Amino acid sequence: MDTTAIPQELIERPQWVGWVYNKERRKIPLGAKTGRAASSTDPATWADFSTVYRFVQADKRRGLGYVLSEQDPYVGVDFDHCRDPKTGAIDAAAWQDIEALGSYSEVSPSGTGVKVICRAKLDRAYKGPKIELYKTGRFFTITGLHVQGTPEEVNEAQAEIHELIRRHFPNANGTNGHNRASVIGETIAKGEQHNTLVSLAGSMRYRGFGEEEIKAALMVTNAKRLEEPAPPEHIEKIAQSICTLYEPGATPAKPVNAKSANTPTPLAEGRDGSLGDSVGSLGQPDRLPYHLVCLADVEPEEVEWLWRGYIPFGKITAGDGDPGLGKSTMLLNIAARVTTGRPMPDGSCSDIGRPAGVLLLTAEDDPADTIRPRLDAAGADVSKVSILQYVTTCDEEGNEHERFPTIPDHLHIIERAIEAIDARLVIIDPIMAYLSTDVNAHHDQDVRQALAPLAAIAERTGAAVVIIRHLNKTNGSNPLYRGGGSIGIIGAARSGLLVAKDPDDLTGKRRILASSKCNLAEEPVSLIYHLESADNGVVRIVWDGLSAHTAGTLLAQPTSSEEGEAVTEAKEVLRGILRSGPRLTKEVTKEAKAAGVSERTLWRAKTALGVKARKRSFDGAWQWELPAAEPQAEEQDNPSLPTESPRLPSLPSAKGVGVLADFDGRDGIVAEVLLLAERMGWPSRYIGRGIHPSGSGWETWTDTASPDELAVALRDLGGEVHA
Repeated sequence: MDTTAIPQELIERPQWVGWVYNKERRKIPLGAKTGRAASSTDPATWADFSTVYRFVQADKRRGLGYVLSEQDPYVGVDFDHCRDPKTGAIDAAAWQDIEALGSYSEVSPSGTGVKVICRAKLDRAYKGPKIELYKTGRFFTITGLHVQGTPEEVNEAQAEIHELIRRHFPNANGTNGHNRASVIGETIAKGEQHNTLVSLAGSMRYRGFGEEEIKAALMVTNAKRLEEPAPPEHIEKIAQSICTLYEPGATPAKPVNAKSANTPTPLAEGRDGSLGDSVGSLGQPDRLPYHLVCLADVEPEEVEWLWRGYIPFGKITAGDGDPGLGKSTMLLNIAARVTTGRPMPDGSCSDIGRPAGVLLLTAEDDPADTIRPRLDAAGADVSKVSILQYVTTCDEEGNEHERFPTIPDHLHIIERAIEAIDARLVIIDPIMAYLSTDVNAHHDQDVRQALAPLAAIAERTGAAVVIIRHLNKTNGSNPLYRGGGSIGIIGAARSGLLVAKDPDDLTGKRRILASSKCNLAEEPVSLIYHLESADNGVVRIVWDGLSAHTAGTLLAQPTSSEEGEAVTEAKEVLRGILRSGPRLTKEVTKEAKAAGVSERTLWRAKTALGVKARKRSFDGAWQWELPAAEPQAEEQDNPSLPTESPRLPSLPSAKGVGVLADFDGRDGIVAEVLLLAERMGWPSRYIGRGIHPSGSGWETWTDTASPDELAVALRDLGGEVHA
């Protein structure tokens, strides 16, 4: 691509986008920074010439585009079907107009048209059979193929533009309904209102807009341009129908009652009321009213992860848990790792491979006395963290007001904020506080319609969006039904996380982070953490290792006397099954089921009895056995297993525990503890608890303060206590 002919004053403006043809041969603008669809009305999706040029050079299918906006003095004039692509000859009538404009002109990508950029003012956009004029809200493809005989610079052409409009659009200010509908700002006749609204909605849907955004634009058009405004419910129905029938980017067919193809088409208004692209070419009359995608044309892509198995990029993750368990603090710990590029708690690294920005929408914690101190304690680079506290809106009289951002009303602002700070993690805490008052959080359709455009933003920006909510008050161990509000919330998420108390922890301090939904990878392991005081007075997260608990077992705790009785009975059944010695887990489950014990109740009984889960040495199969204090038969069914209880190594110290060995840093300590725990068959409550982050020795394996409690815990495992 030869760019030497492009006027320097255009190159110096940061109003450039890339573009590609879609399957319908429509030109789709692309943002060079994201590679995703750009908008001719959203400056956040534009970039400087050098950035876009490099982006275009990376793929020969891409082209350069310049966005006309209110910030520049230019008018773009598009002459269609006026040039012979083989000979380069230009139609005489078109050449007369091009020559009269006396400004930079170049050949269009098809080779059959000519585009002219000049300096002028334009009160509206004009669209005719062979000539179109635009001032704003439109991107012009730029080829650099200068038309010989025209100036190489952009020149003033105000008088020439007026003359062009006078000759080509003589009825622009007349009363003809068709002509009025073809120009922004004119009244749309009653007979054309429905088709115009449907066409506008279809064009916006094609460009990736969501239902709420489409409805808002239709409401503006309905109030300002329609001869007889339609009722609001009619507008809502159009927006809902278009979004139900068509995916973003799909090109709808014309409505069945559309006017003939010769009817001039209206121009769409952008999100902020500025002029958008023409919405006339929504399809031919014989096109089918749906969009099919052949999977052979779909390029397979791997999911990218912020935290592999837990939080994917470009998707929504739902985080659930009761208040007071440290959900927000735990996520700020993850945010701190994102801002510095540090590994995640399990040692894995983010696929982005570099520090990135974090956007917070938080309604419950104060930025000064809570959020900033917690991020400092977690070692965050706070220069990469921003909080969206409010949005500015204008009333009908033009007065500005600060408003709390809501979803889906202000999703376009949230998207701009994500792009402004290069945020790869967005935390919305809690989601219920940010849903618009029009959204019933317990109504499935309301929730899905509100979160679908949020999911689209996550996909467009590539950011991982984590929404937080509290658990509901119902009973049950299925985590999909325990989050607050409609099940549509977890339905919109591709990943789900649960935070709960560790039921095996006698101190009540430990928490477990478990996966409640994982549609994109193998379910990750559950992790243990606890809160401790930091030097600046707030709490911070200390990760303590792995847990055998799942989201289901964490929620399967007795909540009534009736359930408590069921667990008591299950404990007796489980004792009977294991009395003769260790048994395979699948055998235990089968016999318990035959005795009328559900799997959920069986796991509760296992926890209550302190039953150990361990692998057999010769085949690796999991088995359960009673703790040492429980009586077992003198003879064991499996002679290959040791007859003595596993014993901890001697750990002499004044507190009953001491140095086991020296390891290379904390990671080495954690690895050795976990290997030892698996070999010894320790219950999950003893794995990795309280490992000190400093020093190279295993200073303590339990945070139990009482020597008596420590002695009991060690002896339960067959260990020894030294004074």
